Amino acid sequence: MEATYIVDCGHHTLKYAGLSKRNRKAVQVLIKERRSECNAYVTDEERFRQCVPQLLSGELRSDEDLTLILLLDTHHSQKSKATLLYACFEQFGCKKVCLHYTACTGLYAAGETSGVVVDLGYAGVQLTSVHKGAVQTAISTRLSSVGTRSLDDELHRLLHGSATEETLRLVKTHCCSLTERDEMVPELTLPDGSVFPHDDLKRSELHRATKALLYSTTSSVPETLRMVYQKHSIRFSDSTSWVQLGGGSLISGVDEALTRAMAHPLCRHSAKQLHLKDVTHAPVSGGIILSQLNVFKSMCIGVADYEEYGPDGCLHMQVVDAR
Repeated sequence: MEATYIVDCGHHTLKYAGLSKRNRKAVQVLIKERRSECNAYVTDEERFRQCVPQLLSGELRSDEDLTLILLLDTHHSQKSKATLLYACFEQFGCKKVCLHYTACTGLYAAGETSGVVVDLGYAGVQLTSVHKGAVQTAISTRLSSVGTRSLDDELHRLLHGSATEETLRLVKTHCCSLTERDEMVPELTLPDGSVFPHDDLKRSELHRATKALLYSTTSSVPETLRMVYQKHSIRFSDSTSWVQLGGGSLISGVDEALTRAMAHPLCRHSAKQLHLKDVTHAPVSGGIILSQLNVFKSMCIGVADYEEYGPDGCLHMQVVDAR
């Protein structure tokens, strides 16, 4: 039997889906998420090499042939990809491997193959230009001084370093906002029974902390998004779409800040914002769509090709970016 797994191994959580063909008529789909057990500062290939075996050991049956779709960051290096291919075939025992990008499959989930993707992740914000399913690395960029981790650091400072992960999640969901107001923050009962805020914390203070998600002393996500979109629209005049991914997109006021930036009069074309049902799992959903297309088989690297050409040779056979 054949089993296909789509894996989006983020710095904070591991999101994946398993498609198992138990018989010719039915396809069972399992979509799950788990906390990444890796340190957020390890390299991308090391994170995959640690997390994927743990995932497969509890999910994959011994009689199933494994096809693995790994969703990568836009600027994943060729050397890192070769290392991942080696691990997939030599360590994980894969029969087929497809290396693709979270930005591309996120667009697939929105029904498009071209556009600009802003991924508000834990360890940074990735802004990617995609045209006809291929990432355009030359006009894409990554901002490492912003993101959800920066927001968490600011909240730890406000809460005097005593906040648990569940506390941070509740505060970000119910209290954080990029819309500045002067009234008091509404009280929130935390899992340990305590009440947030512990003192007279004003919403304006929480607003300043929340800005760390999009702004730092050296970076501005709205301005960078507008710049990437302008370059994208000049190069690909028929592509006007953009979409948000990542857990940071769920913070109140983020959508308004980015939409306001995209309405700037310097933009050559009127930008069309795409909306997703689930911004955190959209890349995996797009990976499921990709795995059902006829073209998917040609995008995979088989074990026979790997044995003949090696990891470096196989990478030249699979063109999914503009490099």
